[in-house]
Amino acid sequence: MPYNPAHALRVAAQGVDMESLYVLVPLSVALVFLIGGVFWWALNNRQFDDLEQQGTSILQEEEQDASKNGRQE
Repeated sequence: MPYNPAHALRVAAQGVDMESLYVLVPLSVALVFLIGGVFWWALNNRQFDDLEQQGTSILQEEEQDASKNGRQE
């Protein structure tokens, strides 16, 4: 009897239970709500208000350090 992939899939699918989906679907929904909650918390705590200040503060500190040491760049 030759190998028939369609028959092999039908036989394999008959033994598969849906029990794993009963765990994975609620877990996925809970993960989506958790990520959404963390994002909402970050928005409400003003985490994204000034994105440019951190990038420019590094440069300002170097300029202040150079002026304290008497160097000019």
